Amino acid sequence: MHNDPRKVRRIVEGSKSWETRRVLRTLDPTDPKHGIGHRLSVRHWLGPTGRPHRTRVASSSVGLALLLLCAPAFAAQLECRVASVTRGDTLMCLTVDNRQELIRLRGIDAPGRKQPFGEHARQHLADLAHGKSATVHWTYRDHHGRIIGAVWVEPVGCPGCGHTLDVGRAQLASGMARWAQRYASQQPVEERYAYEFEESEARARRTGLWRKFKESSQAQAGQ
Repeated sequence: MHNDPRKVRRIVEGSKSWETRRVLRTLDPTDPKHGIGHRLSVRHWLGPTGRPHRTRVASSSVGLALLLLCAPAFAAQLECRVASVTRGDTLMCLTVDNRQELIRLRGIDAPGRKQPFGEHARQHLADLAHGKSATVHWTYRDHHGRIIGAVWVEPVGCPGCGHTLDVGRAQLASGMARWAQRYASQQPVEERYAYEFEESEARARRTGLWRKFKESSQAQAGQ
């Protein structure tokens, strides 16, 4: 075990792992203000061999740093204009070089057009985004070649505000889609929590498709 915090620092500084060096910037084991508890947490994080592991984190500071490290980062940004909306979670963008890109909104799942409430969800997304310039933050393409990302546009009724509206989050807030919890690991942490909150609020208000579920439940109960 590395009991000398100076040895811990030398091990961390000498590591080739960018994650190890990043944690050092968050938590300096030689800084007296951190106290013995923080120094112990760094030793636990490094482990007896000097190699980092994440199973014994005793410090909230280190835990937060590791949580942020696990979040996916925005790997690419696309500027485009929304040419069409095919369903409540999918749209077509036209890039500045006239390429068409199919965008699947990350973190939400809307009904298909032939499913109950599907056309309402598609029309709501069209009202938010169709014909507007957009910024797409994305990390990968799915097996269909679609970009999976978050689409930001200028809010309705707010000219000059810039791309400050996340249309996926707006769909959730209006009850036009569900939060795709099974894909939550693909979202940045802040976005994940915001989407979960918006769906919870929409369900509580019984708005959009959640109102339909309530009416359906009441009808079944009356039979």
